[in-house]
Amino acid sequence: MTYCSFFSVRFRWFREDDGEVAVFDATNTTRKRRRVLYDTLVAQSGYSLFFVESICDKKEIIENNIREVKVMSPDYVKYKEDEVVRDFCARIKHYEDLYETLDEETESDFSFLKIFNAGEKVLVHKHEGHIQSRIVYYLVRTKKKTSTIAGLIIIRISDECPHYPKNNLPREAW
Repeated sequence: MTYCSFFSVRFRWFREDDGEVAVFDATNTTRKRRRVLYDTLVAQSGYSLFFVESICDKKEIIENNIREVKVMSPDYVKYKEDEVVRDFCARIKHYEDLYETLDEETESDFSFLKIFNAGEKVLVHKHEGHIQSRIVYYLVRTKKKTSTIAGLIIIRISDECPHYPKNNLPREAW
């Protein structure tokens, strides 16, 4: 699917119903992958882009989160709770081995929020505008015990849709 058709189908409601925010829940594990997203969505298309990264290194928070969230997930309906915890911890370990954390120096042009250990520490880098400020406010005040290392991408769509590039995005970008 081309970038143009992806946005034509997925974001039709932005144009037709004055949508303002889209959330991609994705594991944008490498700086290269995030750079492709930034170059395509910000540099080429004029959207605003905001990454949210949750980093947790406390075993108790991670296991509590898995037990509260993942045990009831459709992915794990046939598994016992301890099997779910083991499996999801293995998935986290896999991503830890690959993951490159958001970095203020190497990704200095990116807007992002980093939440450490379910809100013990928060870092905001170059947030832009009212919507991103509200997202930061909400996430900082919500003391949820998150443990995923997946990045969220939040895109604020401008009033007019720009012309989309005709090239295909690399598969690893999604």
